[in-house]
Amino acid sequence: MAILEIEASSRMWFISSEDSAKIHEISSETAVHLVFQKEHDCYLSVNGRADLVKDSQKISELWNEDFSPWFPEGKDDPGIILIAVTPQDAEYWMHREPRQSGSWSAEDAYVHGTKPEPHS
Repeated sequence: MAILEIEASSRMWFISSEDSAKIHEISSETAVHLVFQKEHDCYLSVNGRADLVKDSQKISELWNEDFSPWFPEGKDDPGIILIAVTPQDAEYWMHREPRQSGSWSAEDAYVHGTKPEPHS
């Protein structure tokens, strides 16, 4: 999913279909965990609360024609619902060198019963 808008308060907006699994999950549990990655070295983990919003004015404000394949009736499609996520806490980290290779090395060593070797 793509973020449609981030408000000054840090609340994030997403668009979805009313009948999607994530909407059913949010209906019964509003706690959410979002993870973002930029390239291979910047990560953001956000815990927050999600609200489901059916507001035609907000949908119109956030609407982009790129959504048309999913919502053929356009911004007036009755199946559109917005998700507003209000962050409660977040962690940001940046790795100057990708760590994926280190993790894979350790996993490989475990599988083969050897000692992990650092990559240079």
